[in-house]
Amino acid sequence: MSIEPFFSIIIPTYNRAHTIRKAIDSIINQSFGDWELIIVDDGSKDNTKSVVDSYTDTRIKYVWQENQERSAARNHGIKLAYGEWICFQDSDDEYLTDHLEVLYDGICRFPEYKVLRTGMYIYINGKLAKTPKFDVKNEYELYPFDAFTTFAIRKEILLHI
Repeated sequence: MSIEPFFSIIIPTYNRAHTIRKAIDSIINQSFGDWELIIVDDGSKDNTKSVVDSYTDTRIKYVWQENQERSAARNHGIKLAYGEWICFQDSDDEYLTDHLEVLYDGICRFPEYKVLRTGMYIYINGKLAKTPKFDVKNEYELYPFDAFTTFAIRKEILLHI
């Protein structure tokens, strides 16, 4: 892994000790391993910190801040990020194993792009409610919009907003 990871993944969290392990595990299990994970704890009162501290992977960084809501936590994470590309994940979501690899392949295929996105599966009460639609014949629909957490954004874009 390089000193500066390709992806910086930011998870804002607040009182999510009961869900954050699945989110972290889904990142650790990625087929593409050049990443750092920045978990910005937005003032949790539960044992979120101890759950995160149970991981020994040096790519995982934890920072605590007074409660300021998710946007402030994401912005804090962006400032701490070393990666060229920023990804977001919610603390109750999971990435599919090849999520970062799909993004990386898209970035390599379309190096002039500043933002790419993937799709997502949505489950309601344990049942699959929505799946992504991919049209591989249309390069502009390869990564259909579903949610902010499916994006990879060049860090330079986020620093100039």
